[in-house]
Amino acid sequence: MNREGILMTTINEVARLAGVSGATVSRVLNHDKSLSVPESTRAKVFAAAEKLQYKPQKNYKSKQNQNKQSTSLNSYRIGILLWYSQEEGYSEPYFLSIRRGVEKRCEELGIVNLEILRMTGNKNEDRLMNLDGIIAIGKINFIDMEKVFPVNAKVVFVDYVPDIHKFDSIISNFEEGTQKALQHLMRLEHREISFIGGREFVSKFGNSEREEIEDLRFKAFESFMKQEGLYNADQVYVGDWSINSGYEIMANLIKLKKVARSFFIANDSLAIGAIKALHENGYRVPEDVAIVSFDDIGMARYVTPALTTIRVHTEQIGKAALDLLVSRIEGREIPLQITFPTELIVRESCGTELSKSR
Repeated sequence: MNREGILMTTINEVARLAGVSGATVSRVLNHDKSLSVPESTRAKVFAAAEKLQYKPQKNYKSKQNQNKQSTSLNSYRIGILLWYSQEEGYSEPYFLSIRRGVEKRCEELGIVNLEILRMTGNKNEDRLMNLDGIIAIGKINFIDMEKVFPVNAKVVFVDYVPDIHKFDSIISNFEEGTQKALQHLMRLEHREISFIGGREFVSKFGNSEREEIEDLRFKAFESFMKQEGLYNADQVYVGDWSINSGYEIMANLIKLKKVARSFFIANDSLAIGAIKALHENGYRVPEDVAIVSFDDIGMARYVTPALTTIRVHTEQIGKAALDLLVSRIEGREIPLQITFPTELIVRESCGTELSKSR
C-alpha cells in the first residue's frame, strides 16, 4: 500500500474510535479554524489519535524547515505533560486549547517528535528519559519528577508557577481578569454579586495525590468585593469546574430561593450549566440574573444568551510555551516568566441595564 493509502487507513481508524467521520478527524488534527464542532468532539478526536498513537505523515515545506535551524528543531523530542486524565480531557476545553496551541507551534517549526504524557501513567518515567524538554500543562508538583527527568531546567510550566528562580512559566493574569469582570458588573449598577467557582489542586507526579490550593479568581473576587464593602461569604459557592457542577449549584440556589441579582462565575463551563438551570426554572438571563464568566471557550458565543466573559488567550499561551522551551533547550540559562493579559468580551449574558421587572 502506498503512503497515501496508509495515511487514510490510519485516519479511518481514528474516526471509528472517536465516532466521527474521517474528514472531521483530518480537519481537527490539522487545526482547521473553519470547522465548527463542539470542544468535546475535538477532545474525542485527540484522545482517539493518542490512544492509537496516530502520527500524521506530513511533508513540512515551511521556510523553517528549509534552513539549518529547522534541521535541529526536527530532531527535538518534546513532551506535553497533562495533569488531567483522558476522560477529564473531554470536559476541559481550556486546557485542550492550550495543548492545541503547543501542537500547532510544533507543526509550524517542523517538530514532529511529540509525546503526550499524563500524570498517572505507568510508563511515563521511561518515556521522560528520552525527551529534550517538557511542557507541563496544569498545576503539577514537580519534586518527584526531578528524579526521573534529570534535565529538569528544560521544563515550561503553563498555568502554574512552582519556582521562578528555576523554571520557565506562563500564566494568565487572573487578578486583572477578575477585576475587569467585576468592574463591568459595577458599571451596570450591580452590587449584589455572588461567586461560583471550582476547587484548585496541585497534582503530584506519578500518582493520584493532590493538594488543594486557593483559586486566584476567588482570591481576587474576595479582595475586590471587600474593598467595595460588598463581600458576603454566604454568597460564595464552590464545586468542580464542570457544566454539571454549575447546573447543580444554581439549581440548589433556586430551590433555596438564594439566587443573587448577578454572578461572577469562574469559568465558562460552570456558567453554561448555571444558565441552563436558570432557564429551566423560569429565570431570564440577563433580565433577572446577570452573568459574567471566565475563559471564552469556543462554546461561549453560542450559548443563549451568549456569554460575557474574560478571554484567556489559551492557544497563544500554548505557542509561547513551546517557544520558551526551544530557547531553553538551545542554551538559555535564565528562567523566564510570562504573564498574558486578559480581555473582557462583552456579549449578552450581563445585559446593559438593570431590569425593572424583578
